[in-house]
Parts: sequence; structure tokens; C-alpha cells
Amino acid sequence: MPSSLSTTWKKIGRITHPSTLSTCVCSRGPSKIGPGYSPSLSSEPALVLHTYRVRLITPPRHLNPGGYIELFDVLNPLTTDDDTLPKDSSIFTWNSLLLEASQKLGRPLDSLTKYRDQLAEAGFVGIVENRYKWPINTWPKDARHKHLGAWTLENFNQGLQAVSLMLFTNVLGWSKEEVELLLVDVRKDVKNRHIHAYWPV
Repeated sequence: MPSSLSTTWKKIGRITHPSTLSTCVCSRGPSKIGPGYSPSLSSEPALVLHTYRVRLITPPRHLNPGGYIELFDVLNPLTTDDDTLPKDSSIFTWNSLLLEASQKLGRPLDSLTKYRDQLAEAGFVGIVENRYKWPINTWPKDARHKHLGAWTLENFNQGLQAVSLMLFTNVLGWSKEEVELLLVDVRKDVKNRHIHAYWPV
């Protein structure tokens, strides 16, 4: 379950750079692409990495030699380490269908699995992968992850309907009523502290 990737650029190159990405990269030092960015592009981070890949003429505009880029993203579907997430649970069913719909749309919610290869192809070296866990609620015993789970639960409940409706109705062909009925049970599952689930980040 890949997550944050820190890399070092050691090529001298001219950047061809879409103007729509100008807010996603920095002029000096590290560049960071945050969670949820990749699904907004059908080419995932490949479009960003194209910025650093081609026309070796002048130094890169957005990375100095020795600089690095960081990519942060969430891997779907969610998982567990102790088998407390039933495969037939509403939240796992919802998340699996969400992933399926995003893949059909060409904006996969598991695109971070390709980051390492894409970064290497773009010419980055010294690729480092750091893995983290975002608990779905306050089930963890340690204070840090419990606090993180509280924020995850709040964010999840606020955005659940918004992230679900388009993919389920337009891509999977569900009715709005069918989606809302599923989300009732998803909200129950996400609050269930007996389900020790998390999103790999």
C-alpha cells in the first residue's frame, strides 16, 4: 500500500508545464501534491510528472537540482489488520463500488499504486515510500491515531454524499434513492468502533 513518495531530481531539463498545474508545484525547494489531487485528472500524476520528464535543454523551472517532489494520496478500498472489517459490510461494499466507478471513469482512486513507477519513469531517483494509516473513527487505543480517527470520521460524514452520488448514479447506474439507502448503513458502519478499519495513506 504505497503512500507518500519523496524523490530527488537529478536531470537538467526544460519543463513543459500546463498552466492549470501552476498552483501544484513550487518554484523552489520541495513540491507537494496533496491527498485527493490525482483523481481530478484522468492521467493521474502522470500529467504532473510530464512537467519534469522531457526536452532536456535548460534547468527545470520548478525544481532545482537536488530538489524533490512529494505525492500524498489515499488508497481505496479501506482495510483492516485484524479481520474486523467484513467484506459484506456496507462500508466495504460502498468503498469497493466507489473504486470500481472511479476506474470506469478513468480517474482511479487507487492511482497511488503507480506513483513509484511513474516517478522512476520521469527520471526521479532515491524514491522513498512512507506508509501511514488513517483510522475511520476513534477505535485506536493510542492518542495520536484516536485523534486522527476523530477528524477522519468528521470529514467522512460531511463528504460522504457528495463523493458518492455522481459515481454511483452516473457511472454505476444507481438511483439516488438506492444510494441514499446504502449510505444510511455506511454511516452506521463508520461510527462502529468494533470495526478497526483504516485507509492506507
